[in-house]
Amino acid sequence: METVQKAWNYIQQNPEKFMEAFQEHLILSIIALLIAMIIGITIGIICAKNEKISSIIMGIFNSLRVIPSLAILIIVLPIMGTGFYPNVINLTLHLMENNI
Repeated sequence: METVQKAWNYIQQNPEKFMEAFQEHLILSIIALLIAMIIGITIGIICAKNEKISSIIMGIFNSLRVIPSLAILIIVLPIMGTGFYPNVINLTLHLMENNI
């Protein structure tokens, strides 16, 4: 309960920082969701039309399910660095697992 109180106090003392972080999180989540939906729907249509491709794609995405979010971020980190875009990729990959 003390942690919740500390968080609430921080929000009250720093409303601008909180809103900035909240907006960034919201934008990050929406972008990742839209990308995952576009890719997921497209792959879903392809899978529905071709059973052979479907089994390959489903195998790939089923194996992605066992990779934790942090591991994907660590894989992307040396290529893209830290920040907004690596997190978009990380979230998109995890959202796609549920879309396909």
